[in-house]
Amino acid sequence: MIKTAFLTLLLLSSTTLAQTVQPGQWKDEAILVMNGRPLPTAVVESCVTPSMAKDIKSRLTSSLQNQGCSIQDWKFNTPNLVVKISCKNEQGTGQGIMKGTVNSTSYKVAGNLKVNHQTAGQIVFNATYQGKLIGNCATKASK
Repeated sequence: MIKTAFLTLLLLSSTTLAQTVQPGQWKDEAILVMNGRPLPTAVVESCVTPSMAKDIKSRLTSSLQNQGCSIQDWKFNTPNLVVKISCKNEQGTGQGIMKGTVNSTSYKVAGNLKVNHQTAGQIVFNATYQGKLIGNCATKASK
């Protein structure tokens, strides 16, 4: 649940973290540490369309709800972003906060999520997400 919530943030980060992001090809990176142990770094490239860049808070809200999570607080005052989330599902409960800076071509946010997992007990995730616009979206070759 909670790792999935953080990965959701990574996968959507280029479309969700800033209301001023430019459409195009984004490269995003997530550096996660669980209970003091580093997890493999995740790197994702994604195409952010102009329509995706328009209503980014709604996109994140919808994705988090699919994981049993919700945004408790959203403060974006260019370039500063603070997002508080909470999660609750059959696996447990968790709360976290992410803070950082965002501009139209890059972002870097960091924070933690504290989880009370049903079987694993207390888990603390520390995460840093960063990304940047790397160019135009690739177009599909016509046949």
